[in-house]
Amino acid sequence: MRRKLLSTIMAMAVMTITVSGTTTQTHAAITPDPWENNETWEDAYPYDLVPVVRDTITKRYDTYDLGMRTANLDSADDVDWYEVSLVAGTRYFVDLRNIGAKNWYTELYKANPQGEPSRVYTTDHRVNPVYKDARERYFYYTPTTTGTYYFKVTSGDAWGEQMNYFFYVGPEEQTFYISNLPTENYIQISETYKSYTFDLRNYVPAESTIVNLSLDDRMITGYCPNLDKRLTAGGRSYYNYTGGTEMRNIRGVKLGQLWTISAKCSSGSHSGEWSARISGEFTCKMKPYTGNELNLGE
Repeated sequence: MRRKLLSTIMAMAVMTITVSGTTTQTHAAITPDPWENNETWEDAYPYDLVPVVRDTITKRYDTYDLGMRTANLDSADDVDWYEVSLVAGTRYFVDLRNIGAKNWYTELYKANPQGEPSRVYTTDHRVNPVYKDARERYFYYTPTTTGTYYFKVTSGDAWGEQMNYFFYVGPEEQTFYISNLPTENYIQISETYKSYTFDLRNYVPAESTIVNLSLDDRMITGYCPNLDKRLTAGGRSYYNYTGGTEMRNIRGVKLGQLWTISAKCSSGSHSGEWSARISGEFTCKMKPYTGNELNLGE
């Protein structure tokens, strides 16, 4: 069966061989990914059938593979093709990352009912010098025609030890989730608001907008079923219903901010050490990973 768990995608082994006193290293073959054989556009694997690596943020640095798929090139001759449906007028983000500074490249092709598909974009540095030694190969594309397209990944002349890659071909605007994200501090519950700060800019994509957001309770010590909670950023505050977790009227607010998290016991009769865990849903614009930006003339 072609679809397998992502855990079956194995890293390549390096073997040390000594011949006549000379030590050399050779690369053992990588286990082919579950989407093989997709060596040509005729055998392109459906992009939508490749599982998403991550759609939920639970800790710092989860944005690297957020929304991505993963595969590998198992030999110097391996080329991967994926079939994807694109809609005219929609702006797409097309990305290849986790390749180091190798000159891998991608190409996007439009299906041709009469035969070979036609290339509409390439990140080959020999054609587009901006991609020379780039650690991430990405571009934006807005098709004028709805239909079938093909996404190609090749190592060019740079096949080597690290052949697993992440890739994305989809709308620039996406929806993701946060689940049970620790906020790394706590307060002593009392009858008045006590606060601490938490910088979500370190955890979510830069252009992220809240759909819904909850502050889940983590009572380190003590007990309080009647917490009033408050989130403050940008000069505005947002509150829960007493004892609840969902923050009210926060939809559409920028997620990646320095937030002040506050809580108190509404009845003034409970105490303990309390910390918030963040859960919710947000939209964002897909972009290259921080530090991998290129000047594409956008």
